[in-house]
Amino acid sequence: MKDDDNSNSSQVNQSGDPVAFGELYTLRDIKKLHSELLQRHFGSTLQWLKSIYPCIVGMQFVLYVFFVYVVGVEPEFKLELRNPMSLVAFTLFLSVSWPMVMVPVNRGIPPTFEECEFLLCAQYVQAHEGCDKAELIERLQAHRRVIQAQVLSNDLLRKQSWLLWFWCRVR
Repeated sequence: MKDDDNSNSSQVNQSGDPVAFGELYTLRDIKKLHSELLQRHFGSTLQWLKSIYPCIVGMQFVLYVFFVYVVGVEPEFKLELRNPMSLVAFTLFLSVSWPMVMVPVNRGIPPTFEECEFLLCAQYVQAHEGCDKAELIERLQAHRRVIQAQVLSNDLLRKQSWLLWFWCRVR
């Protein structure tokens, strides 16, 4: 058996059933891959918000308390400085507004469902290298039409009855 032979390797699908490598993908596989790619795409933003942003908010609160209570500097606008709720509200307002300008958002084009579907098609073709290419293309085109019909019916159901669509998703 060669090192790159994936004939008996397996993976687990969403329902927990083992699936042979190279099996045709499902709509759930596309959505899972899309979610993973979006997490990678916006990973730096999420990491920044998780680690740096709370530090900025905390430092703003400490500096505000220091200037108001220790130094005695009062702003020119009317604000009840001795009221703790007013202090917290003002600090939260400041901390939410200006640090968002510094967020390192990935401004590139986020991955789409079509890209995820093409990636899954490429994995399928790679797993079946020995098969006839024309047969593989026909099989993938037919399967893609099935997936597109599922997406359209899902969208149509959501537009017609949001509660029924939600119930089908949760179930």
